[in-house]
Amino acid sequence: MAWVVIPVVFDEWTFNIQSLTNYQESISNQTQTKMVYLQDMISQYNSYLQGAMSAIQKATTVLERIATSS
Repeated sequence: MAWVVIPVVFDEWTFNIQSLTNYQESISNQTQTKMVYLQDMISQYNSYLQGAMSAIQKATTVLERIATSS
């Protein structure tokens, strides 16, 4: 069995490596953008949750005062 040698040009390797590097950077940038969006959503959720907890606490205080004033 004879080995077939396929010549690989240095420029092809350079192109392929550069293409993979560009793709990797693109994926990294997309991931970072999605992480920023996720952090923003979590921040908004925490803000809404804090507001809801505050409203519940104030309502509890009002109800306790009504219950003890009778």
